[in-house]
Amino acid sequence: LLFKVRIENLSKDTPVEFSPTATMFGNSVAFDETYIFQYLYKESHADEKLAAAGKTLFLSHLQLPPGTWIERLMAFTYDDPYTTKTLRLVVQGLMAGPEGLDLEFPFKASYRKEKLP
Repeated sequence: LLFKVRIENLSKDTPVEFSPTATMFGNSVAFDETYIFQYLYKESHADEKLAAAGKTLFLSHLQLPPGTWIERLMAFTYDDPYTTKTLRLVVQGLMAGPEGLDLEFPFKASYRKEKLP
């Protein structure tokens, strides 16, 4: 499951810090650098592939300077067998200087298992 996330620092003097591992969708934590490396490590050129993934996905802690923004994908595993329920995308520990901020975005999720022929 992928979410496109944009973080924008509108401050004039305070950096924003963000860690994707402090983000959850339902009971799933966002993929991080370790997860992706474990997936890729047996492949040839794993380091290059991990670097390429880091340009597309939020994988590690970042510090965003004032007046800048970043847009990347966040990846989660979702295989909850409940047919429909409300899930929350929770971003925890978004830091702007000493100020911490937790954000919640509710989603109505549906899960349908495909029938194989």
